[in-house]
Amino acid sequence: MLNELVVFSCLGTVAHFGQAAPVGDRLQEMTVAIQPSFSKGLVHLSNLFDLVMNYDETVGSGSMDNDATILIQTAIRSASNSLNDTEAITVHHMKLYEATLLSLATDISAKEAQLRTDNTELEQLTIEVNKWQGEAAKLGQEIAELDNKVRDADQRAAHSQSRVQRRRKNRWKWIAATVITGGLATPGLVLNERDIQKLKRDRDAWQAQANERRQLLQVAENNLREISTRQQATEESIQKTRAILVSSQAILEQLRAQYAILGGLGAQIRNVSTFLFSLNGEMGVIHGQQQLMVLFSPLLESVNSLVTFLEDNANMVVLIGDREAVSKIRQHLSQNVMPALGN
Repeated sequence: MLNELVVFSCLGTVAHFGQAAPVGDRLQEMTVAIQPSFSKGLVHLSNLFDLVMNYDETVGSGSMDNDATILIQTAIRSASNSLNDTEAITVHHMKLYEATLLSLATDISAKEAQLRTDNTELEQLTIEVNKWQGEAAKLGQEIAELDNKVRDADQRAAHSQSRVQRRRKNRWKWIAATVITGGLATPGLVLNERDIQKLKRDRDAWQAQANERRQLLQVAENNLREISTRQQATEESIQKTRAILVSSQAILEQLRAQYAILGGLGAQIRNVSTFLFSLNGEMGVIHGQQQLMVLFSPLLESVNSLVTFLEDNANMVVLIGDREAVSKIRQHLSQNVMPALGN
């Protein structure tokens, strides 16, 4: 059984808009889909190069195998069919890749718009919080001042009332004083009573004002709690959206990089398929031609580019080909075929 060329892809799981999604799903799905036909194509190419090398050696030794060109044509068609299938699958999955990129980019744009909206709302909520904090502080200060006035009025009224009570207990002294002074002492008692009544009126007015401001303070505190709750929720939403954006933008960059590499792989396969198609037509008129490998020079260069591409981007492809076939192709390219082209 042939060994598979196994190279690894980044398959870590990351958060995508609040949901866990494997970054490599699309890549893995595509590479698994193209692996069978692509692996067969590499095997057919390896066999093709073996046949071509044997053909040139046979012609060079003066002998001729009439079936050799038929075998070569069969190998060309087999490789061409396999790589054509691979190219078709690649094109299909590249379209799916494009849809994924478009969807993710659209989601990112929506999140960026949401972030701008949330930031604007947060600025407005911050202004409202500061406003109601100031209003609550102002009302609290006014209530404290009015409460002080109420306590002061109560104390002064109590003091005046105490004085009135003392004077009433010593009424006989006031009567004697009235006789002696001609009634001058009586107005003092009346004045104290009037002061007490005024203090009570002032006290009641201040108390009413304090109660009114307490109601306003309760409204301000309720508004402050509501807006503060919204402010906190908006801040949490902004933090969450920012984290999602950072993660999603990283995923987008990974997908774009993978898309570029897979697009390059598709282009390499297409180049090889193009040369195989042209060779299939030319093989019908090359009977007896020496150094057949010269005719295969464009194909060899394309295959060399394809193999180099796979080796350079091994960490982006999963189960992409056949290790034995790739090793044999690389051996042909590095040791046998490419030097022969320079002769």
